[in-house]
Amino acid sequence: MPRAVDHEGRRRAIVEATIQIIGEAGLDGLSFRAVAARLGGSSTLVTHYYSSRQALLDDLGVRLLRKWEDEVARLEAGVPSPRERLRLVLDWLLPSTKSALREERARINLLASRNGQLQTVHLFRAWDRHMRSLIRRHLIGLVPDDRLDTTVDLLRSLTSGIALSTVEHPSMWTAKRQRALVDAALTFIGLDNS
Repeated sequence: MPRAVDHEGRRRAIVEATIQIIGEAGLDGLSFRAVAARLGGSSTLVTHYYSSRQALLDDLGVRLLRKWEDEVARLEAGVPSPRERLRLVLDWLLPSTKSALREERARINLLASRNGQLQTVHLFRAWDRHMRSLIRRHLIGLVPDDRLDTTVDLLRSLTSGIALSTVEHPSMWTAKRQRALVDAALTFIGLDNS
């Protein structure tokens, strides 16, 4: 009798292994063989689901967006205050956990490899649109309409800068320091919780 395979679970595992590899070795280290080895199988484990590295990266981009939406929805569930929801989203954007830092390392390594054979620009555009939309959605009603775009730019640049600094110097940029900088920015723009 054939063994039942969780194809969706297998794709998630392949994408997670891909994120780990890109975070450690960049796109140069990404091969079907490397992903399969990380999962304890042969290259056919990956080629069964993805015809090319580009197809794998494209699916990685889509899956990360879906994962992020699910994570934010879980975080916000039952939180009535718009300011608290904004704060939760900004905290979520920070690489203050091991998995978030791993994803940021992969993102930075992808960014460094943008001029190679594989197309990644569309991933960054989609991710940035998503993050800006997420921030904007949480700012509506908290800042005047004429300051909305500037505030989105400020908070997106701030969280991206913190992410880059944390990837560069993880021991210096503790979760506490990351949050303190976001608190200072929220106070500066008049959105602190007081």
